[in-house]
Amino acid sequence: MNLRVCLLLLVSASSAAAANISGTVTDASTQSPLVSAVVAAYTPAGTLQGTATTDALGHYLLAIPPAPYRVLAYDPSGVFATTFGADADSFDTSAALNVAADLSGINFALRRAGTVNGGVFASATSMPLSGVTVAAYNLSTGTRRGFSQTTATGTYSLVLAPGQYKIAAYDNSGTYAVRFYADQATFASATTVSVTASVFNTAINFRLVAAAHLNGSVVDADTNVILPGRSVIAYTSDGTTAIANGSTDASGNFSLSVAPGSYKVVGADAAHVYAAGYVADANSFANNQAISVAAGQLVNDLRIPLHRAGTVTGHVADAFGTPLMAITVAGYNNDGTLRAFSQSDPGGAYSLLLPSGSFRIAAYDNSLIFAAQSYASSVAVFAAQTSPSIDFSLIRGTRFAGTITDQSGAVSGISVAAYNDAGNVITTAMTDAAGNYGLVVPQGNYRFAAFDNSLRYVTAYGGGAANFEAATVYRADGNSPQHLDFTLTRGVRVSGSVIDSSSTFSPLSGIQIGALDLTGNRVATAMSKDSAFDLVLAPGTYKLLATDPLQRYYATFYNSAYTLAAATPIVVPSNGVSTSINLLLVRQARHRSAPH
Repeated sequence: MNLRVCLLLLVSASSAAAANISGTVTDASTQSPLVSAVVAAYTPAGTLQGTATTDALGHYLLAIPPAPYRVLAYDPSGVFATTFGADADSFDTSAALNVAADLSGINFALRRAGTVNGGVFASATSMPLSGVTVAAYNLSTGTRRGFSQTTATGTYSLVLAPGQYKIAAYDNSGTYAVRFYADQATFASATTVSVTASVFNTAINFRLVAAAHLNGSVVDADTNVILPGRSVIAYTSDGTTAIANGSTDASGNFSLSVAPGSYKVVGADAAHVYAAGYVADANSFANNQAISVAAGQLVNDLRIPLHRAGTVTGHVADAFGTPLMAITVAGYNNDGTLRAFSQSDPGGAYSLLLPSGSFRIAAYDNSLIFAAQSYASSVAVFAAQTSPSIDFSLIRGTRFAGTITDQSGAVSGISVAAYNDAGNVITTAMTDAAGNYGLVVPQGNYRFAAFDNSLRYVTAYGGGAANFEAATVYRADGNSPQHLDFTLTRGVRVSGSVIDSSSTFSPLSGIQIGALDLTGNRVATAMSKDSAFDLVLAPGTYKLLATDPLQRYYATFYNSAYTLAAATPIVVPSNGVSTSINLLLVRQARHRSAPH
């Protein structure tokens, strides 16, 4: 090869090997140039690739190989807060620059910083903890604004732009559980920390408890083949908050570190080959096993089978055909529990992943403008196939909202249901941390009930009625919003079982148990699962009726009576029912009318 060709190749390689990013770094308040500020370029995943320092005029020149980068600027002295590219609120939300050639005018304006200081200690021993990450999250978006690590003495210092943040301490080794300030388990419940320029926030301290560990594996439900690289998330048992997340390793195993509490674990596949799955192959989050753990406890051998997914697709529009975005489309199992959900895009299109099976599909609006709508029939889903389009046309409804309280104040996690004239549930909602709920129904007449899935409170009915039949009927006119509050009282838990009375004495699931007052009005209902059922009742006298929605068994009262008059009453004292309540059902030879 001749010298001229060699030189050309060297020049070409040198040109391809580097590009320049240039610009200025200034004080956001005065527009004065900042000397010795650092500009850094990272891969989109967060690996540092290069830095440059500003000169006396605030100019910088950063030479890096052509590639996409996220860039930021910071002040090593800590007087000014870090600023991300295009003034994004976090590294993760900053746009990546596609650096194919020289880029100029990539400027940064840094704000004077405030400081958050404190310490991190072990809760059990009060010893300082070193190497713990303390991070600040933006209040409005939940994205991470900045972070620091504790020193050998357990202290830390965060330099932040003025604003409001939630602060968390977490241990990357998993020895200690994540904690938000002030001593809270979640972002939502954390105390907000306000940061002001040039002001020091002190004594933002954390006491970390030893983490419990949820260990297990994710496998293909049909072949039992291990599935690496699948996401695993631990939620609070009410499903409102994701507490920890991770992914399976090359052997399909996972380990999640959580604080003492009760959790449900879910497996998911970002590639959408598999539908979301639950521990022990439960068919829904509601039926997923709740796992209670103490500090430092190990829970092993949690197995999450994932089923290959089929897809339900379609569009959501209003009554005039205008596409609706951010509408939730959900698939429900035959037992009424939620299997999976998705949201419509700006064009009204949605795509819902479900395992093979038969599901009811419904669409509802979280903004409570449009009434929920269910597809007319069950939809068959087959693995690796797309079902025919399931479309929805939603109408505007009436919003019902209110607050649920007990004698101590607001109660979260309470379900509120709207029933039509036939007694069928039209839609449900759940109270938030402030005890508030909201739901929307189409025009019509409705009764409302508030009930506690955690079995602490007696079911409450609209208008303060004692039973469903006496509940106030509310008219939804499609326009005027209505306000409806409930007050709950603590009740007595009544448990029992439902069994096939044949020689097998098989446990029965999906049987509805109604607690009736002595005149036959419904006070509370429950559904059996693996034979067991639970009701929460006020002290009093009741008659229990078991009915099979599938009409396989005769409707039967406690002690095998078939009429209300012949039924044996159950007395519920304030200190609880001591006797076992077993309901024996006889399989029907032919259909017969339900009693009472």
